[in-house]
Amino acid sequence: LGNISGPIAIGPLFMALKDGDSVVRDAAAKALSSIGNAGLAREEVIALLSQAATKGENARVQVSAAWALGKIAGKDIFDPLFKALMNPDRNLCVPAAWALGETRRKE
Repeated sequence: LGNISGPIAIGPLFMALKDGDSVVRDAAAKALSSIGNAGLAREEVIALLSQAATKGENARVQVSAAWALGKIAGKDIFDPLFKALMNPDRNLCVPAAWALGETRRKE
């Protein structure tokens, strides 16, 4: 679905990001980064990824969501990435720091 990178993939990927299986959510987060980068439903993509990166998610999903936010980049992703950066799990802090650096580099 992420390779489709069009509006037709957004709905199923949103649903996949809410799936009970963390592997499915992880893959959806990665796929949504390419769709968010294309500017399609950007606000919705950022909102879902922000939630996945900061709200008690599986660590693997949090890392993928933070990485995906970095791929999308833009000033509107600072808040969720700062929250992810403050997470006590250092495995999440590294991709959050990378994502913040990517955002800064793309400005």
